[in-house]
Amino acid sequence: MDRIAEQFNDYLVENDLKVQIGSARHALENVFHEWKSQQNIQVGPAVMIHALAKWGVLRIKGGKKVIWIKGEVDLAQKIRVLMASSPRESIAGADFKKVYADYFSEELDLRGGKLKDLLTRCEALGACQLEYRPMPKGPASLFVYAVDTSIPSSRLVPVSRSTRGDSDSAAFLQAAHETKIAEMEAEKVATEKILAEARAARAALELKAARAESAKRAAEERIADAEAAKAAAENKASDLKVRSAMVEREAKELRAAALRVSRAKNASEEDLQEEKIRRGELAPVWTCEIDVGQWVKYDETIASKLETEYQARKQSRYHQSNNQPTWSLKSHSYTIDWDFMVQMNVQTQKGRSIRRELVPNAKKHLNASGGSEKQWVSVQEEVLPGNVSCYKIPASSLSESVDSKELDEFNFAAGQLMRLQGCNNHHLGAALSFGGGSRNGGQRVIQVDVYENKALEEQWNSKKQQLGHSACKPFWVFHGTDTANIGQIMREGLKVGGKDGVPITNGSAYGPGVYTAAGPDVPLSYGQSKSVILALGLGGQSGTDSTRPRGDWVIFSSGAQLLPKYVLHMR
Repeated sequence: MDRIAEQFNDYLVENDLKVQIGSARHALENVFHEWKSQQNIQVGPAVMIHALAKWGVLRIKGGKKVIWIKGEVDLAQKIRVLMASSPRESIAGADFKKVYADYFSEELDLRGGKLKDLLTRCEALGACQLEYRPMPKGPASLFVYAVDTSIPSSRLVPVSRSTRGDSDSAAFLQAAHETKIAEMEAEKVATEKILAEARAARAALELKAARAESAKRAAEERIADAEAAKAAAENKASDLKVRSAMVEREAKELRAAALRVSRAKNASEEDLQEEKIRRGELAPVWTCEIDVGQWVKYDETIASKLETEYQARKQSRYHQSNNQPTWSLKSHSYTIDWDFMVQMNVQTQKGRSIRRELVPNAKKHLNASGGSEKQWVSVQEEVLPGNVSCYKIPASSLSESVDSKELDEFNFAAGQLMRLQGCNNHHLGAALSFGGGSRNGGQRVIQVDVYENKALEEQWNSKKQQLGHSACKPFWVFHGTDTANIGQIMREGLKVGGKDGVPITNGSAYGPGVYTAAGPDVPLSYGQSKSVILALGLGGQSGTDSTRPRGDWVIFSSGAQLLPKYVLHMR
């Protein structure tokens, strides 16, 4: 390609076909087509233009313009000769035009531009070297130096004849030839270096490939080992599975045998227990769990129903349907899941565990309060003024294993708390069993005080006869007051505020009377105390003897209608 470009350049020079600076690219292409028609050339004009640009005889500007620099090559030859022949190391830019005119006996053609621009293009062609030296004042000064290497002769057009003669041109061409040879030698050395580097790179790649192949074989061996280990593990797992199935089968048989033995033993124990029940030595007691570890005894009516259904189920293996209520209380119906021994509220779908226990039977005589006439075991009687007896029963002193009067009284009073609170919270009414006290929402019954006041009992019985048939059904209510008032109330009875020297403490929004409630929540909100009085009330004629103005409130017209029996202390 260089040879073709050189031939085309010679054609342009010989025929003096100069393309002006800034000419359109197609002008040069037209010249090339004329020349190509005379030659056996198989390249296009675009390739030739780029070859000439690489060769250094033209520049492409913006892709569409070409700048023919044949004249600049001639000028570059002259400047190269001038700098090589100058005795000075450098020529200042201000003196360069004069030095050039003295040497070549002609003015320097600046091509209509500035000297520094022309010298910059000649520097690009390898004719000289430029240096800009900073000055103390003003802009930097330009200095021109000679170059050490010659411009390739194939890329320079011979210098026009001048006053210096042919000797300078011959020397310049000889230097250019030697430079060309040096460049070829350097190119050869560079090529050999590239080949050596390529051979080294190839050897490195071959070594890397060999290592990769070795790693691949090692990975394949590890995969094979892993597959073998997997197969061995699967075989071992299969054997273990077979042995596990055998062990499970044997364990199942052992469990079945143990179950048969246990059933036989239980049947024998049940038969013995039932015999004791028939002889009256044992009695069934039914309880439900109202809190973790807190069990409540059912009242006798519900306990009797549970025992009847339990015996029927035992005889016929009949399972109570959850769709059939076992009993109803305060508009709520309850069923029993006998398989899991769970009491279920039909309306709220809340369940509680139940249990049946056999305890030594004791003949019970119920008094007016529903308590038993057993003996006090660990509680001492306190005799108060007015011949009033008080028995204080802390929950911590009770023992479930001891069938005592204090256990029955505590369970009865705390059970009334749970039953009456059930009007609002849907709890099943029953007596509280031993276990550290009962819970009222976030509060616990820690002590129950039982009062026996003969004078108040006589007053209450007299009022009951006076009210007649309308008072035949007494009911339990709660009354809240300050702790300081409790002792006097339990000795002298409840009184209507504003009468008999008793002040009105909490107002009388619904008229005069003794204010109570069927549940404990409202009474506990009155007075600076966590204690509440449980009293037995006589309703009498509604609207006259008692009223129910709101919620579970009950207002009695006289204190004689109330018999304060218990004081429940909360925490």
